[in-house]
Amino acid sequence: ATGGSSTGGGASGKAAGYVTGGTLTQLIPSDPGNLDPLMTVTGVTRGLDSYAYDPLINEEPNGSLVSGLATSWTQSGDTYRFTLRKGVTCSDGSTLTPATVAANINYLSDPAHKSPLLGLLVPPGAKATADPATSQLSITLAQPFPFFFEDLSQVGMVCAKGLADPSTLAEGTDGSGPYVLSQAVAGQQYTFTLRKGYTWGPGGATTATPGMPARIVVKVVADPTTEASLVLNGGANLATVQGLASKPLSAAHLFRRSAVAPLGELWFNEGPGHATAAATVRQAVVQALDLPQIGQVLGQGQGTPATGMVTVAPKACPGDTVAGTVPSQDTAKAASLLGGRHLTLTLLYATDVGGDPASAFELAAQELRKVGIDLKLVGDTTTQLESVIFGTGNWDLVDVPIGVDTPNELVPFVSGPAAPQGENFAHIANAAYTALATKAAALPGTTGCTDWNNAEKQLFDALDVVPFENALEPDWGRGVTFSMVGGEIPPTSFRLVKA
Repeated sequence: ATGGSSTGGGASGKAAGYVTGGTLTQLIPSDPGNLDPLMTVTGVTRGLDSYAYDPLINEEPNGSLVSGLATSWTQSGDTYRFTLRKGVTCSDGSTLTPATVAANINYLSDPAHKSPLLGLLVPPGAKATADPATSQLSITLAQPFPFFFEDLSQVGMVCAKGLADPSTLAEGTDGSGPYVLSQAVAGQQYTFTLRKGYTWGPGGATTATPGMPARIVVKVVADPTTEASLVLNGGANLATVQGLASKPLSAAHLFRRSAVAPLGELWFNEGPGHATAAATVRQAVVQALDLPQIGQVLGQGQGTPATGMVTVAPKACPGDTVAGTVPSQDTAKAASLLGGRHLTLTLLYATDVGGDPASAFELAAQELRKVGIDLKLVGDTTTQLESVIFGTGNWDLVDVPIGVDTPNELVPFVSGPAAPQGENFAHIANAAYTALATKAAALPGTTGCTDWNNAEKQLFDALDVVPFENALEPDWGRGVTFSMVGGEIPPTSFRLVKA
């Protein structure tokens, strides 16, 4: 799950006017896999899902909340009430009812469905009820869940047919969003078609707005240099390209919106049978590495040191939780911690999140070799890595950035049931973190920030996870403008413009 803070930049997209009925061609670095929005935390998949599914409420770039499927909302204790917009239709023409929206929440909160969004965006034990006569939806929480509104803005609602048969959502869509998936060729291309009569986007945004693409053609292109070339020569309108590959796009003064996103984030497998379960081994690995230098190589000199697990702006809990927690390189100390032992460890890294991970982790392998650790490097797409880290567990270290928008979203990844029963893929059992996070979760919103930040520091002190590099992740547009919220582009913000 990739998140990031939004910043402006680049040309303003000056144009003679908007293009009517045009096609937007978007490039993505890897196949999204299963498109079911209730069963994925993968950034590229959630980005495409946002075209076809609507949340109850929407977040603006400045952090404020505006309408979506709900026109108004209130909170009283642990009960949240929403007044739903009337006349909302699904892509098949059926009406999206309050009962169906309630069924979405209850589906996600049922542990039997094993949704990765449970505990991440929807709190365990949440119960939703609907009153069709008043178009009211009530959600009652079984436990405090700070930032509930912000998290709920990331949950797209599935329509009745898709909810009744989730298998249809793997390669299709059934939502109320501004677009519907009209063609899917796995690994190659996904085509979304604009819906007419859509009037319930963020703050009442509609698909009748001039410049909205009539079609969005999403193509899978793994190589960032190829992505940049296609945008420059007019073969595509939109791509996320960072690092050195982005320099020609910057020189061309193309429109862009950027997000600060995690890039270097080292996790250790603390499950049974893994050497990295030992704190001394984790410390030896970290102290054998020159992480600032590896970060520079990884980010191709375009990134910045990590300051915490949350990078989205405005940051819910400001502060640098990384500084002073990670020991610096000390090769002699690392060798001493190993006590003459020779280890062979497997490190997985994502090949589709930008930068130069192959060079960065080859450098890491060279440094670890000096202290007696042989590193087996395996690079793959984020989608494929997730099937390993949440499934087989056949890894010792992994660099796969987990982007979260609020600190409570991190909880299921670093505590609770271990994968595959839960989202705790690294088998972390950090009592100090859990105590502080539990205390913070009982406090509303930002009032628990001191505890949330201290909880993060406990993870870094124990070297359960080591964030070391952030990246500026720009989305480049040619012939299109757009806005950005939490590192994602709201589809209703697309405007095709004339050159």
